[in-house]
Amino acid sequence: MRFTGDYVVYGSRENRRSSPPRPGAAEPLSARVTAVPVDRPRSAVTVDAPHNVIRLERAGRDVILTGYRTEAGLSISRLALDGRPRITQTELLRNRFESENRSHAFNALVGQEVSNLGSAAVRVVPDPTFDCTDIIGKVFDDRNVNGYQDQSEPGIPNVRLATVRGLLVTTDAEGRFHVPCHGSNFLMKLDDRTLPSGYRLTTENPRAVRVTRGKMVKLNFGAAIHRVIRVEVSDEAFSPNGTELAPTWREKLLALTDELDQAPSVIRFAYRRGGEAENLIEDRFEAMNQLLRQHWKAERRRAPLAVEFETVEVAR
Repeated sequence: MRFTGDYVVYGSRENRRSSPPRPGAAEPLSARVTAVPVDRPRSAVTVDAPHNVIRLERAGRDVILTGYRTEAGLSISRLALDGRPRITQTELLRNRFESENRSHAFNALVGQEVSNLGSAAVRVVPDPTFDCTDIIGKVFDDRNVNGYQDQSEPGIPNVRLATVRGLLVTTDAEGRFHVPCHGSNFLMKLDDRTLPSGYRLTTENPRAVRVTRGKMVKLNFGAAIHRVIRVEVSDEAFSPNGTELAPTWREKLLALTDELDQAPSVIRFAYRRGGEAENLIEDRFEAMNQLLRQHWKAERRRAPLAVEFETVEVAR
């Protein structure tokens, strides 16, 4: 509580905590502040603060509110008391944390503080060793295509990866990479254009990991050489203006599953476009993809199935 001359200002007890919320809290903290006119106590005004309130300080005729909204750091707001009480400004002091207890004697009859102010404050500054998370990982040659690095599988050098913040990382001679001091959940994407010729990813891309402050997290990407089996199709392979394959084409396509299951492979559908609408071609691609995958699943094939699409314009 603070006395400013014209007002007595105090914060509500909702979310009144002196430490920041834990990372990943469901909702940011907030609070209500009440300004009571000394000469009109029945005309009190309650204002919603954008953070909780752990300290009130008088600043001229106004009041400074200090508290936390998220784990990012202290928030400071100005409560203006010239006219109707209102929040006019809020600033975030990122990575600054403080807890403080203050006490003094106040004489309500004369409206003055009648003792010295006693205070005890603790300021916490994050230590990178304990507050940050280091991401380590490797891009490896997944020779058995199981998605995990086995003992005999080497790393792949000179592969580029990117974070959502725009940081680019290139693997070293052993395929390793390192992203230091990251303080939240982490998402990373491998640029498959920088893989050696013939390699395709065997793990998900992009990859997301949940991190804990002060703990190291491993994030690996696997890639392996795949055979590319190219299948060219055109309008004649489908029913007129439809997406269903002609019986002969359907039989030939499903017969490819034995060949695809022998070694890691990519089947690439190349559609020879002769004037068909783009959305019809996309629907035909999707129909072939679903047909092949359903047959693959029904036969319980073990090898991963990779499907790619391209459109080839045919000169008319």
